[in-house]
Amino acid sequence: MGSSLITKKRIAKSLKQLMKQKEFEHISITEIMKYAQMRRQSFYTYFIDNDDLLEWIFETELKEQVSDNLAYISSEQLIEQLCFFFSDNHYFYKKLFALDRQNRFRQYFDSYCETVIDKYLTDHASSAIDDTQREIFKHYHATAISGIFHQILSEKSTDRTALKVLAKTVTTCLAGSLLAIKK
Repeated sequence: MGSSLITKKRIAKSLKQLMKQKEFEHISITEIMKYAQMRRQSFYTYFIDNDDLLEWIFETELKEQVSDNLAYISSEQLIEQLCFFFSDNHYFYKKLFALDRQNRFRQYFDSYCETVIDKYLTDHASSAIDDTQREIFKHYHATAISGIFHQILSEKSTDRTALKVLAKTVTTCLAGSLLAIKK
């Protein structure tokens, strides 16, 4: 891992820790860098402002959870892993999705959900459905998954057992929908 990535992750970790204590809008770059035990000016080597850092965290963490695992785990494992990831980072993502600019993050998350559904279809559908059905299936289920995560994250806390049930429910719904399309 390059030193710039390590530094970015250190700054990101500081912001995430500070967001446990206060709202994003009330966290300054000075506080972030003090928590990271780094010079304030170093922040600007990597990020434009707090929003840029927030976006980097969101994009990087989702990439690590989804894109980086596409070739290595099944779609079912990917869905379960996402559930556990959001459970472990509930406080941060709850606050992130509550921000005024949350639509940008929601749209970005929707696209990752489509990637997960596309992986599911690749794993299970082969050529059994045509391109139109595939796109409808992908968009419909990605929107549903994104919506349920958004709803769960708006709750006070998340229970890992409940999220494991959610992962199983999602994969069962996907299997049922795919079976209905194939008939």
